[in-house]
Amino acid sequence: MKIKNVIMTFFLILISVVCCVGCADIEVSRMIDANETIIDTLIVTLDKSKIDKSGRVTYVQVENAIHNDMKVFEQYVKDWKESFKDKYPNVYSMVKDGILVSVYPEPSKQLSVSIEFAGLNMFGLFYGMVEDEDIEYQKAMTDVGPFVAQMINQEYSTEEFGLFLYKYSMIKDVGVLSHIKDFEVDGIGKNYYSEYCNMTGFSEEDIDVCQIFAYPDDRIYSNADTQEVVQNMTFLAWDLSEKEDGFQMSIYKIAPRTTMWYVVALIISAIVVVVIFVIFRKKYSKVVRLEITKQEVEKDEK
Repeated sequence: MKIKNVIMTFFLILISVVCCVGCADIEVSRMIDANETIIDTLIVTLDKSKIDKSGRVTYVQVENAIHNDMKVFEQYVKDWKESFKDKYPNVYSMVKDGILVSVYPEPSKQLSVSIEFAGLNMFGLFYGMVEDEDIEYQKAMTDVGPFVAQMINQEYSTEEFGLFLYKYSMIKDVGVLSHIKDFEVDGIGKNYYSEYCNMTGFSEEDIDVCQIFAYPDDRIYSNADTQEVVQNMTFLAWDLSEKEDGFQMSIYKIAPRTTMWYVVALIISAIVVVVIFVIFRKKYSKVVRLEITKQEVEKDEK
């Protein structure tokens, strides 16, 4: 089952509250559904007035350049899949429809490219994480998206979270903004950051970047700026442009620290025992005093 478009639309509207607009607003999302279908999407929204005012290049030139680069990437992925056709036909039959690229059909104010993986195996193959003695291949590109590589490699950690709780299944990632200056698609070999900085005169300080992650589990927590649960999917959004150097996105689950809860339970049990003892003691003492008082009265009557 693919992630429903209505959920994606809902959340993209929601995270617009987090993201401001510089010369360009970049949204990088990774969404995983219950069947492990993974959809990576890049959306670039250009600010026409700021680009035209720069005087170095026109808005139309920038949007056409970005759209053309997205189309080049689309063709690159198709060629990468074709490379399996003759030598590894079984692999080709899987990647042909198991890895799909979509580019917004025409240049526009909002440019987008998405790549969909039919499962973790297709994802791992694309990013070079699948090791198979029967095939030799070059990965399509290096993964710069959040969390999935750590999930595949089971790179989880734990961390204390107060006296009574702890974080587990914890994953941290630096985010796409940390890679933006040196990012290249392995088989294309173009530094996009340098290309567009030289073209426009803008730099990363003029770009607002949001990273989005969606996962089919409503029990996960995070340090995201925005977190919502929709139809059992947890949607997280980080405004990376506002973060300090070295910031890491994180997701995790929370569980009780059983030792501390056992200690609390023992303390409570001890308090209850003491209270019960005091109550019975007071009750017993009253009975004794009443008996003595009755005997003394009878003695006086004689």
